[in-house]
Amino acid sequence: MQSGEIDAFALSRDQLNAMAKKIPGTRVLDETFKQTVTAVAVPPNHPLALAFVTKFMTEAPSDGTLRKAYDNNGLKDNPIRVK
Repeated sequence: MQSGEIDAFALSRDQLNAMAKKIPGTRVLDETFKQTVTAVAVPPNHPLALAFVTKFMTEAPSDGTLRKAYDNNGLKDNPIRVK
């Protein structure tokens, strides 16, 4: 990429953003090449575990938990994308 021999490259957005900071003239497109979805599994017949996970996954994006996790892992400039 630094020598200008590559026109396009696909990685996770956080990896691309980090690379783009190091290579002048590089830009990361807004479009999504691939989406990765997070899923949580709980054993059958564990209603309290299911209730906890459901509540956590629903509230984490809006109560600041997810933002804090991003920030603590060096992703302060990354938007939280929730569908």
